[in-house]
Amino acid sequence: MLWPDRDRICRTCAHDLNGMVKAVSRCRKFHTVIQAGGNVGVWPSALELFFKDVYTFEPSPENFSFLEKNYQGKHAYNAALYDKEGFVGIKENAKNCGDDRTCPGDEIPAITIDSLGIYPNLIYLDIQGDESRALLGGEETIKKSWPVIAIEISTQHLDENFIHPGELLESWGYELKDRYQKDYIFESIHAPRKKTKF
Repeated sequence: MLWPDRDRICRTCAHDLNGMVKAVSRCRKFHTVIQAGGNVGVWPSALELFFKDVYTFEPSPENFSFLEKNYQGKHAYNAALYDKEGFVGIKENAKNCGDDRTCPGDEIPAITIDSLGIYPNLIYLDIQGDESRALLGGEETIKKSWPVIAIEISTQHLDENFIHPGELLESWGYELKDRYQKDYIFESIHAPRKKTKF
Protein backbone atom coordinates (compact mmCIF):
# COMPACT_ATOMS: atom_id res chain seq x y z
CA MET A 1 0.00 0.00 0.00
CA LEU A 2 1.12 3.53 -0.79
CA TRP A 3 0.68 6.15 1.97
CA PRO A 4 0.94 9.94 2.29
CA ASP A 5 4.42 10.99 3.41
CA ARG A 6 2.95 12.85 6.39
CA ASP A 7 1.41 9.70 7.90
CA ARG A 8 3.22 8.10 10.82
CA ILE A 9 0.32 6.50 12.67
CA CYS A 10 -2.45 5.14 10.46
CA ARG A 11 -0.15 2.86 8.47
CA THR A 12 0.78 1.06 11.72
CA CYS A 13 -2.78 0.11 12.67
CA ALA A 14 -4.99 0.21 9.55
CA HIS A 15 -4.34 -3.45 8.76
CA ASP A 16 -6.01 -4.61 11.98
CA LEU A 17 -9.19 -6.02 10.42
CA ASN A 18 -10.61 -7.77 13.48
CA GLY A 19 -13.54 -5.37 13.78
CA MET A 20 -14.38 -5.88 10.12
CA VAL A 21 -14.29 -9.66 10.49
CA LYS A 22 -16.68 -9.51 13.43
CA ALA A 23 -19.10 -7.30 11.49
CA VAL A 24 -18.97 -9.39 8.31
CA SER A 25 -19.65 -12.56 10.30
CA ARG A 26 -23.02 -11.10 11.33
CA CYS A 27 -24.18 -10.39 7.77
CA ARG A 28 -26.85 -12.61 6.20
CA LYS A 29 -26.15 -11.54 2.61
CA PHE A 30 -23.06 -10.23 0.86
CA HIS A 31 -24.25 -8.12 -2.06
CA THR A 32 -23.43 -4.55 -1.00
CA VAL A 33 -21.42 -2.76 1.67
CA ILE A 34 -21.11 0.98 2.31
CA GLN A 35 -17.77 1.82 3.91
CA ALA A 36 -16.39 5.21 5.00
CA GLY A 37 -13.68 6.51 5.47
CA GLY A 38 -11.91 4.75 2.74
CA ASN A 39 -8.55 6.28 3.71
CA VAL A 40 -5.92 4.86 1.33
CA GLY A 41 -7.86 1.69 0.44
CA VAL A 42 -6.98 -0.96 3.03
CA TRP A 43 -10.55 -1.60 4.19
CA PRO A 44 -12.39 -1.43 0.87
CA SER A 45 -9.80 -3.83 -0.54
CA ALA A 46 -10.47 -6.28 2.29
CA LEU A 47 -14.26 -5.92 2.06
CA GLU A 48 -14.11 -6.71 -1.65
CA LEU A 49 -13.16 -10.27 -0.67
CA PHE A 50 -16.65 -10.70 0.85
CA PHE A 51 -19.03 -8.36 -0.99
CA LYS A 52 -20.00 -8.08 -4.63
CA ASP A 53 -20.25 -4.27 -4.50
CA VAL A 54 -18.16 -2.08 -2.19
CA TYR A 55 -19.06 1.61 -1.99
CA THR A 56 -16.27 3.51 -0.28
CA PHE A 57 -16.07 7.22 0.61
CA GLU A 58 -13.04 9.29 1.52
CA PRO A 59 -13.28 13.10 1.83
CA SER A 60 -9.56 13.90 2.05
CA PRO A 61 -8.25 14.65 -1.48
CA GLU A 62 -4.76 13.47 -0.56
CA ASN A 63 -5.98 10.22 0.98
CA PHE A 64 -8.29 9.66 -1.97
CA SER A 65 -5.44 10.06 -4.44
CA PHE A 66 -3.70 7.15 -2.68
CA LEU A 67 -6.94 5.17 -2.45
CA GLU A 68 -7.21 5.35 -6.25
CA LYS A 69 -3.66 3.99 -6.58
CA ASN A 70 -4.14 1.21 -4.03
CA TYR A 71 -7.72 0.14 -4.76
CA GLN A 72 -9.28 -0.62 -8.12
CA GLY A 73 -12.94 -0.81 -7.07
CA LYS A 74 -15.55 0.87 -9.26
CA HIS A 75 -17.49 2.62 -6.45
CA ALA A 76 -14.91 4.91 -4.82
CA TYR A 77 -15.87 8.52 -4.12
CA ASN A 78 -13.92 11.58 -2.99
CA ALA A 79 -16.83 12.71 -0.83
CA ALA A 80 -18.10 12.83 2.75
CA LEU A 81 -21.18 10.96 3.94
CA TYR A 82 -23.39 13.51 5.66
CA ASP A 83 -26.93 14.22 6.86
CA LYS A 84 -27.62 16.48 3.88
CA GLU A 85 -26.14 17.14 0.48
CA GLY A 86 -23.77 20.07 0.01
CA PHE A 87 -20.08 20.72 0.54
CA VAL A 88 -17.58 20.52 3.41
CA GLY A 89 -13.93 21.33 4.03
CA ILE A 90 -11.21 19.01 5.26
CA LYS A 91 -8.81 19.44 8.18
CA GLU A 92 -5.73 17.23 7.81
CA ASN A 93 -3.88 15.70 10.74
CA ALA A 94 -0.17 16.36 10.18
CA LYS A 95 0.92 12.90 11.42
CA ASN A 96 -2.15 10.67 11.04
CA CYS A 97 -3.98 10.53 7.72
CA GLY A 98 -6.63 8.37 9.40
CA ASP A 99 -7.61 11.32 11.57
CA ASP A 100 -8.43 13.82 8.80
CA ARG A 101 -11.82 15.39 9.60
CA THR A 102 -14.49 17.37 7.84
CA CYS A 103 -14.99 21.01 8.74
CA PRO A 104 -16.99 23.92 7.34
CA GLY A 105 -15.97 24.65 3.76
CA ASP A 106 -16.90 24.24 0.13
CA GLU A 107 -14.17 22.03 -1.37
CA ILE A 108 -15.50 18.48 -0.88
CA PRO A 109 -18.91 17.11 -1.92
CA ALA A 110 -21.10 15.90 0.95
CA ILE A 111 -23.69 13.31 0.00
CA THR A 112 -26.24 11.18 1.80
CA ILE A 113 -26.56 7.41 1.91
CA ASP A 114 -30.20 7.83 0.86
CA SER A 115 -29.12 9.56 -2.36
CA LEU A 116 -27.25 6.42 -3.48
CA GLY A 117 -30.42 4.41 -4.09
CA ILE A 118 -28.84 1.15 -2.90
CA TYR A 119 -29.71 -1.29 -0.13
CA PRO A 120 -26.60 -2.40 1.77
CA ASN A 121 -26.12 -5.54 3.81
CA LEU A 122 -23.46 -3.78 5.90
CA ILE A 123 -22.66 -0.15 6.69
CA TYR A 124 -19.24 0.43 8.26
CA LEU A 125 -18.40 3.98 9.36
CA ASP A 126 -15.11 5.26 10.75
CA ILE A 127 -15.44 8.95 9.93
CA GLN A 128 -14.06 10.89 12.87
CA GLY A 129 -17.25 12.13 14.52
CA ASP A 130 -19.50 12.29 11.45
CA GLU A 131 -21.11 8.91 12.18
CA SER A 132 -24.43 10.36 13.39
CA ARG A 133 -24.59 12.73 10.43
CA ALA A 134 -24.07 9.87 7.99
CA LEU A 135 -26.66 7.69 9.72
CA LEU A 136 -29.26 10.47 9.65
CA GLY A 137 -28.58 10.90 5.94
CA GLY A 138 -29.29 7.21 5.49
CA GLU A 139 -32.36 6.77 7.68
CA GLU A 140 -34.68 5.84 4.80
CA THR A 141 -32.20 3.34 3.36
CA ILE A 142 -31.46 1.81 6.75
CA LYS A 143 -35.15 1.36 7.59
CA LYS A 144 -35.75 -0.42 4.27
CA SER A 145 -32.82 -2.81 4.34
CA TRP A 146 -31.91 -3.11 8.07
CA PRO A 147 -28.20 -3.74 7.43
CA VAL A 148 -25.66 -4.70 10.04
CA ILE A 149 -24.10 -1.40 11.12
CA ALA A 150 -20.60 -0.99 12.54
CA ILE A 151 -19.42 2.41 13.70
CA GLU A 152 -16.42 3.85 15.43
CA ILE A 153 -17.46 5.59 18.63
CA SER A 154 -14.76 7.79 20.11
CA THR A 155 -15.54 10.27 22.88
CA GLN A 156 -13.00 12.75 21.48
CA HIS A 157 -14.80 12.82 18.11
CA LEU A 158 -18.45 13.01 19.17
CA ASP A 159 -20.36 15.98 17.75
CA GLU A 160 -22.27 17.68 20.57
CA ASN A 161 -24.77 19.07 18.06
CA PHE A 162 -25.95 15.58 17.10
CA ILE A 163 -27.44 12.62 18.94
CA HIS A 164 -24.93 9.97 20.02
CA PRO A 165 -24.70 7.42 17.17
CA GLY A 166 -25.33 4.47 19.48
CA GLU A 167 -28.41 6.13 20.95
CA LEU A 168 -29.65 6.97 17.45
CA LEU A 169 -29.36 3.36 16.33
CA GLU A 170 -31.06 2.10 19.48
CA SER A 171 -33.96 4.49 18.84
CA TRP A 172 -34.37 2.81 15.44
CA GLY A 173 -34.51 -0.68 16.96
CA TYR A 174 -30.85 -1.64 16.78
CA GLU A 175 -29.05 -3.59 19.49
CA LEU A 176 -25.34 -3.66 20.27
CA LYS A 177 -24.13 -7.19 19.45
CA ASP A 178 -20.35 -7.02 19.47
CA ARG A 179 -17.41 -4.70 19.86
CA TYR A 180 -13.76 -4.49 18.91
CA GLN A 181 -11.81 -1.62 20.46
CA LYS A 182 -13.67 1.57 19.35
CA ASP A 183 -15.79 -0.23 16.73
CA TYR A 184 -19.33 -1.10 17.84
CA ILE A 185 -21.43 -3.57 15.86
CA PHE A 186 -25.22 -3.27 15.82
CA GLU A 187 -28.01 -5.46 14.45
CA SER A 188 -31.65 -4.49 13.97
CA ILE A 189 -34.46 -6.26 15.79
CA HIS A 190 -36.42 -5.84 12.53
CA ALA A 191 -33.97 -7.78 10.36
CA PRO A 192 -34.52 -11.47 9.57
CA ARG A 193 -32.29 -13.61 11.74
CA LYS A 194 -29.41 -15.59 10.35
CA LYS A 195 -30.35 -19.25 10.06
CA THR A 196 -28.62 -21.62 12.44
CA LYS A 197 -27.23 -24.85 10.97
CA PHE A 198 -27.83 -28.01 12.96
